[in-house]
Amino acid sequence: MPEQSRSGFLLGCSVLVVLAALAVLGNAIAEAPDRDSGVFLYAGQRILAGDVPYRDFWDHKGPAIYYIDALGLLIGGGSEWGIWLVEFVALSAAGLVGYGLLVSAFGETAGFFGSALWMLVLPFVLSRGNMTEEYALPFQFIALFSFWRGLNQGSRFRWYMIAGAALGICMLLRPNGAGLGLAILIGSAAHAWQTRQQREFFVGALGLVSGATLVILPALAYLWIEGAFADFLDAVFRFNTFYVVSSFKARFESAVSGLRVLLPSGLSVLALGGWFLAGRRVLARPTENGRRALLFTAWVGLPVEMLLSSISGRSYVHYYMAWLPVAAVLAGGLVSELARDAKREVVTLLGRSWHMQPALAALLAAAAVLPARGLLPPLLHLNGVGDERDLGEGPRVIEEYARPDQSLLMWGAESTYNFFTRRRAPTRFVYQSPLIYCGYPTEQMARELAEAIATARPVVIDASSGYTRIPPIDPARRAEWASPERDCALFGVGQALAFIDANYQLVHVIEPSGWGVYQFQGP
Repeated sequence: MPEQSRSGFLLGCSVLVVLAALAVLGNAIAEAPDRDSGVFLYAGQRILAGDVPYRDFWDHKGPAIYYIDALGLLIGGGSEWGIWLVEFVALSAAGLVGYGLLVSAFGETAGFFGSALWMLVLPFVLSRGNMTEEYALPFQFIALFSFWRGLNQGSRFRWYMIAGAALGICMLLRPNGAGLGLAILIGSAAHAWQTRQQREFFVGALGLVSGATLVILPALAYLWIEGAFADFLDAVFRFNTFYVVSSFKARFESAVSGLRVLLPSGLSVLALGGWFLAGRRVLARPTENGRRALLFTAWVGLPVEMLLSSISGRSYVHYYMAWLPVAAVLAGGLVSELARDAKREVVTLLGRSWHMQPALAALLAAAAVLPARGLLPPLLHLNGVGDERDLGEGPRVIEEYARPDQSLLMWGAESTYNFFTRRRAPTRFVYQSPLIYCGYPTEQMARELAEAIATARPVVIDASSGYTRIPPIDPARRAEWASPERDCALFGVGQALAFIDANYQLVHVIEPSGWGVYQFQGP
């Protein structure tokens, strides 16, 4: 690499690392973690105490996120700063690997803009950070980079095996992380068909599957040995079949919402432009070289990721992080084509003595930030993204009313308080929302929750006002409580409520949330 090119590449790397640091900074100054992050923090805390996912605490994400949080808490001595460090490393690694991929495929200018665009939009999708999609980003880029190297080098099995291992980690973070693997298989098959290298496709596919198996199989074996495998299947697969039930309208609105969320940096505009351009070029002469195969993979991958992230019909902004790697490839491809066409036109008009790089950089920068009027404040954290959640006096009140060895049941979905007060939940259902889904809770689950409360006699905080699909503890409020899932919810948590009604008494109300503090008063 020439000296000037090397210095430009290093400057680009430095800028991307700074963007990663700015993105994580917002999480460090937030009042409280996001609700999902609170679950992961509690899970990491419990793993460090010897617990096993699914068997000892319930959640429906892949197991990798809990061990990443456990690693962060171990580094930070139990505090969140270790999590922030892991986040910074993950985002920096994703930025640098993605930059290397895009520069190798499309050149330095396109590589920098494709990378900068997705990193600039991070403040809009991080949702206070510590999300499964965030930690999947470096592995998605590693998979794409390894796929690219496998296309252009002789040792295809080795590179595809690395891609498969990276995708295996993605699937252990979020089962729908298999979407990118499907796109890579389709892209590899199209390239093999065009170049008449069918044998190379089967070698690559074998490497992809082998790499994923080498990562996933030991994780499943560990859960089996620890007696958590059946609970894993129930939470991650059976429950999610209920969780993703939604209408076509809701799924379509979720996909449109994702395009809107990625708009401020210009990424959704350039990615869609790159998608249409890639489609036209690929359909004309599909994948006779590695660059076209990479673009074809991203062309397939974008709708696949959009489908998988919107399948539940929910529009949580962190879902759209899964789009970023393929969107960056498509945007990089479009910028590369625009730069080449613009250079050709300017050279024709002004002659070859015209130096294009600064002019093109200024032109593309202006084009990229046109939709970005709202970009700077969130990037600098001058205003929040999402609902503000303040811990308030909750931790102090809990310490006041709970004995040092007493467990804490947050009635609702606020396991963040279990993490900050370092108090174990009395049941693996640290949050009870899964028990309200019609068809999911069994009689055994309902009895398990009630018996755990009866045995442990925890302090109970009624935080149902923050998650109104959970029936309140207060009988008067419960009588007025209306929900489409009322009967299903009362089936799932009714036995636990009956025990609390008979044996607990309201002793304090936490302001301003209005959460009630209940203590055991029974025999």
